Amino acid sequence: DLYVNPNTRGLGIAGLLVQACEEQARQRKNIQSIIWQTAIDNYSA
Repeated sequence: DLYVNPNTRGLGIAGLLVQACEEQARQRKNIQSIIWQTAIDNYSA
């Protein structure tokens, strides 16, 4: 689960966390994809 404190939402923190996941995946040669799922009604995600 990815959770950002409501007081810090809108600052781009979730995007930075996703970027960090992407960077880690690139460093590990055996990872071919990242799958991110959200609830169908989670419009803000």
